[in-house]
Amino acid sequence: MPKLIKVDGKNILIDDVNDLREFIPDEIFEAVQWVLKQNDLSKEVENLETELNAYESKNEELNTVLIDTKDEIDRLTNSGLTNEPMGVELRKIQIEINKHL
Repeated sequence: MPKLIKVDGKNILIDDVNDLREFIPDEIFEAVQWVLKQNDLSKEVENLETELNAYESKNEELNTVLIDTKDEIDRLTNSGLTNEPMGVELRKIQIEINKHL
């Protein structure tokens, strides 16, 4: 949002930090730019941390499902209730699950 400021007795409309360049020394302007960039980077890091936390949470949920599925396959194959072709397929599924745990 533009701001109206008074510089050397003149009203100046400032839309962004670049509008200040002619009124302040280069070193100060560069420092302001650096701080603004750090703020942007901090926000980006926060967003990435939020995304990472969501990913880790989802990964934990998926691991839980895989473990539960593996346990259920163990129960079925150990119960003797599965025929040989079904047992072979269940063991293949277990092998795939183990690759991801």
